[in-house]
Amino acid sequence: MHICIMDTNSLLFSFKLDLLPMRAIERVNQRFDLVVPHKVFEEYKNLSRRRKDYELVRSDIDRFFGELKRKGKIIEEKVYSHCLNYVHEWFNLTGMQRLFDTLGEGEKHCIALGLYMSRQRKECLFMITDDFDAREGIDFFFCRQRIGLVYSLPGVMILTYLSNRDVSTQRILGFINDYFNLNPPKKVDMRELKSRFLEEIDMSCRKKSFDECGLICIYGQ
Repeated sequence: MHICIMDTNSLLFSFKLDLLPMRAIERVNQRFDLVVPHKVFEEYKNLSRRRKDYELVRSDIDRFFGELKRKGKIIEEKVYSHCLNYVHEWFNLTGMQRLFDTLGEGEKHCIALGLYMSRQRKECLFMITDDFDAREGIDFFFCRQRIGLVYSLPGVMILTYLSNRDVSTQRILGFINDYFNLNPPKKVDMRELKSRFLEEIDMSCRKKSFDECGLICIYGQ
């Protein structure tokens, strides 16, 4: 099972969205070996005191973090602090300080933890973030350091749709609509995202070849 690291906002947002018959967070947790840096937990505790929009799911999030802690999936900064120092140095050395400046503290810790775990495990891993302002910096670091792949929540749910029998086309389209209703892109160049995701679904192997394909992922449309 591949390691996956989620930043704070994506993890919290995944409790508000469903890809029936499961929540988005349950889909992520089912598919990946989910770990988070302790900074993400700290950011959640700070956000939960200020934001009212998570009140309905706060107890579920608290239980989820409790389970992660019990399993040793919340990683303390001291474990990967040398990688965190390197991240800052690397962006300076590559002349990409502007990209570093777009990263939030939780995201810096996520990519540092990603670097540490990819080297420790000697394998590629996944990161999930829906901070599209920071994606250029995160993608740049993950690509140049050969860490793995960066997805948004819709990207991971489309991956789930492509390989799971229990996810119908209607359900993944519903997820995409719900995602953009709750998280509308603020910048002009990001407003085509929904169309791009819908095109990915429409042009996928599952949509185009389900009549001929005998793979287990095929589900009656």
